[in-house]
Amino acid sequence: MLPDGTTVYKDTSFTVRDNGVYDFVGYNAKNQPQQRSFTVTGLDVDEAPLFTAHGLYAKLDVEAFDTLSGVTAYRYRIDGGSWSGWIAWQSTNRQEIRIPTTGRTDSFHEMQAVEVEVKDVAGNIRKVQSYIRVDHDYPVITPYTETIYTKTGNITLPLEVTSSFKEPDTLIVKEGSQTKTYDLSKLERTTTLLGRRPSIFRSDWEDHIQYTVQPTQGLREVELEVVKTYKDFKGNIVKLSSSKDTRYVLNVVYDTEAPTGTIHIQSDNNEVLSREVQIDLTYSDKTSGVKSVRVYDEAHERYLTAEQIAQGRCTIPWTLAKGKDAVVYMEVVDKAGNRATFVSNPVTVSYITIDDVKMTKVINPAFYRNGNITGFDPPYYMIAGGSFSFRVTYSLGEVDYNRFNVTGNYRVQIADGNNPANILYDSRKENGGSDIPFTNVLTDDYGFSATFPLPRHYKDAKGNEKMFEAGDMVLLSIQLKRTEIATGKVLTTDTLPNGSNIMIIGTLNPGNGSFIDSYVRFKELN
Repeated sequence: MLPDGTTVYKDTSFTVRDNGVYDFVGYNAKNQPQQRSFTVTGLDVDEAPLFTAHGLYAKLDVEAFDTLSGVTAYRYRIDGGSWSGWIAWQSTNRQEIRIPTTGRTDSFHEMQAVEVEVKDVAGNIRKVQSYIRVDHDYPVITPYTETIYTKTGNITLPLEVTSSFKEPDTLIVKEGSQTKTYDLSKLERTTTLLGRRPSIFRSDWEDHIQYTVQPTQGLREVELEVVKTYKDFKGNIVKLSSSKDTRYVLNVVYDTEAPTGTIHIQSDNNEVLSREVQIDLTYSDKTSGVKSVRVYDEAHERYLTAEQIAQGRCTIPWTLAKGKDAVVYMEVVDKAGNRATFVSNPVTVSYITIDDVKMTKVINPAFYRNGNITGFDPPYYMIAGGSFSFRVTYSLGEVDYNRFNVTGNYRVQIADGNNPANILYDSRKENGGSDIPFTNVLTDDYGFSATFPLPRHYKDAKGNEKMFEAGDMVLLSIQLKRTEIATGKVLTTDTLPNGSNIMIIGTLNPGNGSFIDSYVRFKELN
């Protein structure tokens, strides 16, 4: 006879699934029984596969047999408590047992032993026991620390829960007086098994739980509570809630209002000196805060850094896409997704620049190359006593030129070729301390022209006349002044196309090193 009471008459196999003692009874030719017991250990089996909660009922089935005298009664007890009375053996032996309640309020689980003693007719008693796992672990919600922003009221609830024995089945959402309940078992989720005996589950509902907050502007707390439920065959229910030990809340901001801001290009009455400008920005959102700021025009785009956004204002450099009526835009987006676009003041590039200075003619004594300038770059060879002619052109930006009156003057200096810091001649000194005004206005362009006669000699510190030497440098400086006719506002420049306020236009080269005044007569050669 096998341990399960089955009788076999030939060699057979018997499968065991639990550790324990297994009794086999054999009969000899005289039908006399002989019993042998085998102990099985080392099987990886759960000694307490059943789990429930405190205070609930379970069904106890008792199975036993005795080959000699027969089973007469059994009794049981739970978790070391009092034994029940002896219960007469029947063909079906089932008892309703109640798991003891607990006075503990902390999160824990335990194993409780269920012991059974079986007695045969001869009075022999044998005890066996099994275990039940009893769950008192509260499910734990993973805290979500980021604030959730919405402009529609619709949000996705981030919910990740760690739970022993079983996954939670209910989610309760509370917002003020509003409560909503979800059946978590019906919502899609990702479940990871973190442990066994007891089983520990981590469940993530990702983006599958939708919720609509109450339509009031600003911040509110949305409380989350998850529950796992145990129910016995009598209909008794035990709920284990995440809120028993900890209150879990989400911070949610409902914001339907657009952010505010200003954008202003630094200018003088909406006029700027160049396309390189400075822009003043302010931006704010009183409810959810600013998430991003984008500054852009037809040609450029730039996003402010997180540090700049946190300050609520900043000034940035910018290159205008055009010179007339140029505007720059600023788009501000708040954390709820509301956006607003702001337009700067329109500005026009308004300046005065010297665009070009061109030598047009060099007049020298007869024996040396001279005449109209064709294709050569300065410095040109010049001879004392000769002359040079030049033209200067300017531009005023993208403005109406008729608003302004432009005048100018120039200055010529001759410097020692071996020591440029030593100025031998200065037209300002010879002109009573003033520069020479332009009197000839160009008819084919915006600008002026002038002709300057080079001196034959210069005077040293003692007032003695000296001859210029080969290599002495002829220097030219120019200053233009723009005056707004209506307001009298003045803007000047002395910056030449080379980026300096002075340029070398010629070097003196009197042939043998001195001016031959005795026989050379001045004339123009074309």
